[in-house]
Amino acid sequence: MLLSAIEVGGSDEFRILRWPRLSRRARRHDENFATPSPLVGDQAAAAPDALSLSRACQGSGVVQLGSMGAPPGRTRSRRPGRGTQARRAAVRAGISLVSPATCGPRLRRSDPQFTRPGRHHVGVLVEQLLSPAKLWQRAEILARPSPVPKGPGVYAWYFASVPGPIEVGGCHTYTAMPMLYVGIAPKKPYADGRRSTATLHQRVRYHYRGNAEGSTLRLTLGCLLAEQLGIELRRVGSGTRRTFSHGEQKLSEWMSANAFVCWVEDAEPWSLEEQLISRFDVPLNLDQNTRNAFHPELTAARKAAKQRAAALPILPK
Repeated sequence: MLLSAIEVGGSDEFRILRWPRLSRRARRHDENFATPSPLVGDQAAAAPDALSLSRACQGSGVVQLGSMGAPPGRTRSRRPGRGTQARRAAVRAGISLVSPATCGPRLRRSDPQFTRPGRHHVGVLVEQLLSPAKLWQRAEILARPSPVPKGPGVYAWYFASVPGPIEVGGCHTYTAMPMLYVGIAPKKPYADGRRSTATLHQRVRYHYRGNAEGSTLRLTLGCLLAEQLGIELRRVGSGTRRTFSHGEQKLSEWMSANAFVCWVEDAEPWSLEEQLISRFDVPLNLDQNTRNAFHPELTAARKAAKQRAAALPILPK
């Protein structure tokens, strides 16, 4: 953690890869700071600690010091880190520091070689949604154990029967079924730092068995299929919640026969969702989808259903 390279008497060389960051104080006072290099040399695994290293190097040799900052997510101590102490000890011992030029440039997020760890290529994830290995139906999703993973990700809905007067000529189709809606779990973090804890497992299952108050997909489908299924949006309970009441069961049966889902796991699903909505015609999405031709009609249908519900008596829970 402390020293990233040492050459004693021109014989041995240690280079240990460490997190490339100095504390602000250390960077301010260290004009010879260099980015750590990858591990090289057959003795790198046995690199000594800062104290023994500084003692061994007194009088001659070159020491390249690694980063002194803490990894992301950890709180830094106000005390100088052990790496900073080692750098100061090396300077006091008269050991020269390696020039930054010998270490090569530091990669930044804008560089094409930079790859963020833990992220798959976006194209691969999109392809898995456009040509899924399997489209799942309601009975399979609600089975125990459920195949839906308990993690973050994006899901896409395909429909065997188009709900309402939607023109699907521009929609992506798979096995003759158009993809009409995409969703994510969890939501994008709020500006104040709050985060949703929803998972794919929770959201996909709720869309199949929940109600219109907690599922925007069910609300949209119910508004478009109200006349066909003979259902109506109503206020229930205290009057602040809106569902299709007993019609939720009819909606679930329709989804069981006509709505199929697939998903991909992704640590930051909101980024992938934005790309899907901008690239594909998904008429059942309202958020970030104002350019869609069906957006005004769907917005009007939902607004009319809510206005009718407000004018009708409240139903018991």
